[in-house]
Amino acid sequence: MPTIRQSRGMLENIKRAGHTGSAETADRYIHGSNTIATKRQITRNFYQLTSRRVGPKPIETTQQQLRSPDVLKIIFSTPSLRRALKRIATKDKDDLITHPLKALVLTEYEVQITEQLVRSVPAGTWSPTGAYISLTSKRSGAYRELVFPTLIDGVVGRCIIDAIEPLINADDDGKTFSGRSHFSNVREPGNYDDWFQVWQDFTAAIDKAAHADGYTYVFDTDINDFFPSVDKTRAKALLAARTGAHPSLLELLFYCLEAWLPRFAYAPMTGLPVEPNDVSRVVAHAYLKSVDAIFKEREDCIYLRYVDDTVIFCKTNASAHAVRRLHHLELRQLGLNPNAAKSQIMTVSDFQHGRHRDVNIRLQKSKKDRDIAGFDCAAKEWFSRDHQTTTSWDKIAKMIYSLARQLQTPTLRDNVVKHATDFPGVAPTALRYLASFDLTEKELRSLLTIAADHVDMETSVHLARTILDARVDPQWSPIILKTAIAALHRFDERHGAGYLKAQWLLIVHKYGAKKDRDELEDLGITFIDDAQWRLHYLYVSIATKKLRIAQAGTASSLANSDIQLALRLCGAAVAGKLSQHALILKRLVVRVNGKRGIQGRHLPFLRLLLDSPHYRTEHAHWLKIVLGATGEQRIADRVVTDLLRRNYKRLTA
Repeated sequence: MPTIRQSRGMLENIKRAGHTGSAETADRYIHGSNTIATKRQITRNFYQLTSRRVGPKPIETTQQQLRSPDVLKIIFSTPSLRRALKRIATKDKDDLITHPLKALVLTEYEVQITEQLVRSVPAGTWSPTGAYISLTSKRSGAYRELVFPTLIDGVVGRCIIDAIEPLINADDDGKTFSGRSHFSNVREPGNYDDWFQVWQDFTAAIDKAAHADGYTYVFDTDINDFFPSVDKTRAKALLAARTGAHPSLLELLFYCLEAWLPRFAYAPMTGLPVEPNDVSRVVAHAYLKSVDAIFKEREDCIYLRYVDDTVIFCKTNASAHAVRRLHHLELRQLGLNPNAAKSQIMTVSDFQHGRHRDVNIRLQKSKKDRDIAGFDCAAKEWFSRDHQTTTSWDKIAKMIYSLARQLQTPTLRDNVVKHATDFPGVAPTALRYLASFDLTEKELRSLLTIAADHVDMETSVHLARTILDARVDPQWSPIILKTAIAALHRFDERHGAGYLKAQWLLIVHKYGAKKDRDELEDLGITFIDDAQWRLHYLYVSIATKKLRIAQAGTASSLANSDIQLALRLCGAAVAGKLSQHALILKRLVVRVNGKRGIQGRHLPFLRLLLDSPHYRTEHAHWLKIVLGATGEQRIADRVVTDLLRRNYKRLTA
């Protein structure tokens, strides 16, 4: 039976097709449902969604507005920016590397940031800055260069791409798919920002094509080094032709992309940066539209694409080879190369067998029926297979952990540490599943053991963040601190090591006492230190009163905007000058690993706020309410509740 979220995705698809939220539209859509119960649920959800409105309705930028010389004034208007900042502050997902105070900064400085961007972006005086770089492992064993723009850069990039995306995706029509990591600020919420749901839509289209009469062969391929191979000049021209966007908008878009490209020894890399704000993803999707057009018009094949993964169904082996040759030539016209290692022609039956369709159906049915025993059995059978000889073993494993977290079945917990260690691609999903439970001492020690090893950078960051926000018995704090302090003194020159080190600093702050933090006196920062380490070190040092705001300002010379925003927020908290004080307190309590809590990255700021001589009565009242909550509203992290109780006792003494 569909959930509200799934029905929201259905409604989004209806609206994108040009329909309004009418009863007639609902009836047409519901008519295709399989069961009476499902129809009733879709109907109920549909009318809940069409009658519900929170805040101003999103307004998509029209093609006429995109062509206007005033397009930047339209996109970066006060109402549009206020809405974007508000939604990012309250609903945004975390990236691998994220500003520790993102939600709080955007809450406090929504008006000021809006005013700054309203004036500077249309005037042409705003400029992007270099992005933070981290290297992560690909399935092939090679490295992927991830970049993470500053908070303000990310906001600007998302506003641009949100404006042009509807014109890029207008003709996707169930044949081409490109999910997003984050929601669009000009569209209603839907499933488009759930990569797993979009991938399921893609696989459903594949299943439908596999059962089409007369199609017996499949050409399966993807693109070699897709993002780094995109020609930015050609990409800009293709976007201009497709959207008709004014040159000022496209110049700003590619100014950002150029600034965010990783640089090594000052030399910029080629193509599009792999960044988390969906800017490159949408540009890359548009880049392949000319290839899509060639094959979607053909009547002798069924063409499907998800980002750069392409599957083409053909009627004969000969036609499959002809399609392969044509696809190669079309890619070469764009300066792209098919991935030879992943390109193959096979029969539909062999293709479906390699996709493990029977396993997918079994897992999805178990989840739909909430058949925990059946799901556990299917998962264990999959994990028992040889991952070296089983195609897509890691992809199915990721899906299993994702579904297991939704079902809250604990039987896979013993597999997590090994899978997180051996399969970097599986680690984030597996660790997120494990963190949804209260950790046992054995699980905690196992995580700390692999965290002490030299594992993949992305896995290391996810491990540290898992430990930071884990729900553990406070008596185990000493074993966490031992690993954390060792990690802070470990030499690590990998790209991204500064952010990893920063997570261990936050861990010491959460689980340690003053004497533990005093052991870090030898740590410090210099002008050439990693930007993320500088940001977090200054933030925690101010919160623990190792540095005053003025000293931190001196130490932050040559700082980027992320550091400046963090120091400004901390300074306002110390001085009792937070204009959004009550709202910030409210937004500190969120869902952490499935239960109510306060994120570890916000605890230094909370300490700073509660230690301030200002708002003592309000803080005591807030603590009383938070600590008095019961049931689902209760904070489940005992380390956090101990911290809150100590502060409540101090403030009410």
